[in-house]
Amino acid sequence: MTSKAPLAISEDFIVPNWGRDCRRLFYTDPDVTNLNHGSFGTVPDPVQRACEALTRECERNPDAFIRVQLFGRVTAARECLARLIGADPNTCVFINNVATAMNTVLHNFDWSSEDYVIYTDAIFQSITLAIENIPHPPQSSVFKLAGLTSQAAILEKFREHVKRIKGEMLSRSKVRVSNGDHVPKIVVVMESITASPSILLPWRDMVRICREEGVWSVVDAAHSLGQESEINLTEVDPDFWMTASIWPPCFDEFRANCSKWYYAQRGCAVLYVPFRNQAMIKTQLVPGVCHPVPGVAPSTFIHKFFWTGQTDPVPTLSIEFATAFRQRLGGEKKINDYCHALAVEGGRLVAKKLGTAVMDPTDLGELTANMTNIELPISRTIKPSNEVFLLFEEELIEVHKTFAPPFYYEGRWWVRASAQIYNDLSDFERLGKALVEVCQKINRLKTSNGSTQT
Repeated sequence: MTSKAPLAISEDFIVPNWGRDCRRLFYTDPDVTNLNHGSFGTVPDPVQRACEALTRECERNPDAFIRVQLFGRVTAARECLARLIGADPNTCVFINNVATAMNTVLHNFDWSSEDYVIYTDAIFQSITLAIENIPHPPQSSVFKLAGLTSQAAILEKFREHVKRIKGEMLSRSKVRVSNGDHVPKIVVVMESITASPSILLPWRDMVRICREEGVWSVVDAAHSLGQESEINLTEVDPDFWMTASIWPPCFDEFRANCSKWYYAQRGCAVLYVPFRNQAMIKTQLVPGVCHPVPGVAPSTFIHKFFWTGQTDPVPTLSIEFATAFRQRLGGEKKINDYCHALAVEGGRLVAKKLGTAVMDPTDLGELTANMTNIELPISRTIKPSNEVFLLFEEELIEVHKTFAPPFYYEGRWWVRASAQIYNDLSDFERLGKALVEVCQKINRLKTSNGSTQT
């Protein structure tokens, strides 16, 4: 099937200076300081206008657009995305969200109680649920990131952890390869950039270690596209890799990627499966229907993911608009260099105002992508509760007109702030002032209630 020509955005906008001037390209309320790009993202005006034009084109003749044109347009979008992540287009399919992608991958393994799944102590909630819902549950092992203050330290401890679990698996298993029974395995589920706390993991080297140790690698890269430059999956060669947007009934964090950091519309997601593993994916959570498509028939793997029910096709196709917009801004490296430097400097500014510290102790912020974790001066006797989270949201959003999500990790309270091209240090200054007041109010909860919050 010949793909359509790349979709384009309007060229009638001037690229402003980084920082506050860039707000003119977005729809953010002028009274609001957005330091939480990492949760929901935001769509730039040129991308949104291009998407609206595409919607009108679809609505003029839905049958022609969906039955005749859509597969070619989706193919072009896959080719665009494949170039971004250094992959063959026929290893990339669009899928609803990371929860669907992760469950699809995990449910296609042949599991037994002698197998192991390794994951970190900072894993996102929906991924934990996916692991817990595996049929014939394997053993699980948590690799603790807490206290590891460099990528080198993470890699050293990660290899040690994998080797230890291999030893445990072999000692527990009574299966022999020669008898044709189930051969035990280890599957490592890792995030390229964890959500809360936000930690840039050395995931490329972790995949290499998995390969060297003979274990499977499944990478949740929900925060990578738009935060990491020069992704090359052909070179890194994970067993599975996914980036997606999900909308779970969870009040503290939502997961996206193309629709988050990359400026595409919400709901744009991808699953990467190298050719060697495509035969493993025998089914999806919602099985795809292989309707006839114009032109040369696609591979079974590509075809089964094309149509899983009626959804809006525009978010998937918006990846091309987002790519054109980011190229117009100067490209991935320029965008991410600015956002990373701002996250590092801005996080330290807020920490100084709060009298605390950032989680990443390295001089250059090697554990930081475009999000920074700042410790909050909240009493450790105050434990997570709906009351605390709702007060935090109400005060920051309604009173101070800003937001950065709080989280509780290893017995301490933290906040995660995102840096974007429309932010500058004055935004972090504003956040710091707001957090001083909010933390004081939360600390008074214990005194006013006369007991520790739980």
